[in-house]
Amino acid sequence: MASFSESGLKFTSIRTRIATLIILFMVILTVALGSVSWFFSSRIVTQDSQTMIREITKAQAISLDSQLQLVERSVDALLECAEVRLTSADWLSNSNSCRIYSAYIGQLSLDLARNTQGCMSVYMRLDPAITGSGTDGFWYLRPEKNAAFEISEPTDINAYSKDDFNHVGWWYAPIEAHSAVWMPLYYNANIDRHLISYVAPIYKNNVFVGIIGMDIDFSVFLTLANQIDFYPGAYATLVDINTQEMYSWNRKLITEKITSNLNDFLVNDDNALSQPVLNHNNTNSIVSFMNLSNGMDFVLFTPEEELNRDRVQMVRLGLVIAFLILVLSIIFILLQLKKFIQPIVDLTKVADQYAKGNWDAVAECNSHDEVERLADSIGIMAERTRGYIQILNDKATTDAMTGVKNKAAYMEYAEKAVRGIQKGIPCALVVFDVNNLKLTNDTYGHEAGDALIISASRLICNTFLYSPVFRIGGDEFATILMGRDFDHRLQLITEFERHCNRSEFADTNYPVLLSLAYGMASSEEGCNTMEEMFTLADKRMYEKKTRMKSR
Repeated sequence: MASFSESGLKFTSIRTRIATLIILFMVILTVALGSVSWFFSSRIVTQDSQTMIREITKAQAISLDSQLQLVERSVDALLECAEVRLTSADWLSNSNSCRIYSAYIGQLSLDLARNTQGCMSVYMRLDPAITGSGTDGFWYLRPEKNAAFEISEPTDINAYSKDDFNHVGWWYAPIEAHSAVWMPLYYNANIDRHLISYVAPIYKNNVFVGIIGMDIDFSVFLTLANQIDFYPGAYATLVDINTQEMYSWNRKLITEKITSNLNDFLVNDDNALSQPVLNHNNTNSIVSFMNLSNGMDFVLFTPEEELNRDRVQMVRLGLVIAFLILVLSIIFILLQLKKFIQPIVDLTKVADQYAKGNWDAVAECNSHDEVERLADSIGIMAERTRGYIQILNDKATTDAMTGVKNKAAYMEYAEKAVRGIQKGIPCALVVFDVNNLKLTNDTYGHEAGDALIISASRLICNTFLYSPVFRIGGDEFATILMGRDFDHRLQLITEFERHCNRSEFADTNYPVLLSLAYGMASSEEGCNTMEEMFTLADKRMYEKKTRMKSR
C-alpha cells in the first residue's frame, strides 16, 4: 500500500482506500450473509422438515388406508353377491341349498382373497338358527404368509361362549353392530396369529343370515407401515387409542402402552397438522399421525436431533456458499443464476401440475447434476403413480370373471348417458339375463355356470362392438347404446337374437346351450332417467324370459 506525505501531512492512496473498503465490505457481507444464512437456513430446514414429515405421514397413511379400503371393497362386493345370490333365509334350511350357496360364494371369496395383500383367511358363516349347525359356511385359510389358501374346518360357533373373543369375536361383533365393522387387533387362537378383521353381517329381507369377512395378518400390515426411509432413527407405529396400545414390528410384534402426553396429542389434535416434540424411549422426537379406516392411528416418530444435524449442515453450507459468492465475481453469479435456478423452476411447475392431478406432465432437466436426478426420480414416481391409479381404476370398474365393466362402472356411464339425454343425445339400454344358469350350476357345477356367463358376455360384446358392456349381477348384463349402435339398435338386436339361442353349446366342455333373455328401452320412449329406462327394459326382459320358458 502506497502512502506519502506533503507539507507534513500523511495521505493514503486511493488503491489502499478501495482495497480497505472492499475488504471491509467483504467482512461485513460475510458476517451478514453468515447471520442471514444461519437464521433463514434454520427456519427453512425446520419448515421443510416439518412439511416433509407431514407429507410422508400422509402418504404412508394413505398407502395403508388403500390396503384397508381394498379389504373393505372386497368384503362389500362379497356381501352384495351373497345377498343377491340368496333367494330367502329359509332356502338355507335345506342342506343341499346351503352347500351350493356356500360353494358359490366361497369361490368368489377365494378369488378376491388371493389378490388381497396380507389376507390370511376369508370366511362366511351361516346362522345356526337357520341351518341347524354351528359349522355351516366356509373358511379358506392361508397357513403361511406366502402359502396357497386351503379349505379349513369352520369353527363351531356353538362350542364357545359369546365372551370368548379370541375364538368367536368375529361372529358377534358385526351382529351387535348391525353393520360391517373393523375389529380391533386381536389374537386369533384358531390360527395362532394377530389379526385385524373386517366382517359384515348378511341380511336377506331384514332377516339375519350370517356373516362374511376377511382376516388380515397384522404383521404384514405393520411391515408396510415401517417402509419409511428418510431420517435415520425415524420409525412408525400403529396406535389403538381405545386400548391405549402402541404396536411396532422388529422381527416380532412389539406392544407397549402409550404415554399420557402422546395420548393427549392423539385425542386433541387433527391428524398430522401439528407436530409436537415428545419424549419417547428417552429420545425427543417430532410426532405426526393420521387416522386410518380401521380406527387405528398411524404415528411417525422422527428424532429431533436428526433435524438439528440438518440445520447445522445447512448453516455450514450457507457460510461456505457465502464465502464463495464473495470470492467469485458478482457478474459471474448474475450470468449463471438463471442457469442454476431455471431447472428448479421448471421442476416446481411440473410438481404443481402433479399437485393438481395432472400426472401427464413431464419433468425434464438436462443440468447433469442432482436436479436432473431429482427430475428423473419425479418422472419415475409420476409414471408409477399413473400405473397404480390405472390398476386401481381397472380393478374398481372391471368384472373379474368376464373382463367386462362392473356395476360401479355402469353407474358412472349411466350418469354420463343422462347428461347426454339432457343435451338431446339419445341412447338406449339393453338388459340381458342368462337363462338356465341355476340348472347348469346344479347339473354340471359352477365351472359350467361360469363358462355359461363368460360365453354370454362374449356374445354381447361381439354383437354390440361400439357400446360398453356391464355385468350388473350374477347372471345379468347391460349395455348402453349410443351413437352408431343406437342408430342400428334394431339390426343389432336381430343379430343378437340370431345367435343367443343358437343350437350350439356355450362351452365345448359342457353340453349347455347358450340362451339369453333381453329387454330394451330408449330415451325416445319418454324415459328421461336411467332408472326409468332400466325399469322398462327389465320389465321387457322378464316378459321375454317368460315367453321363452313357455315354449
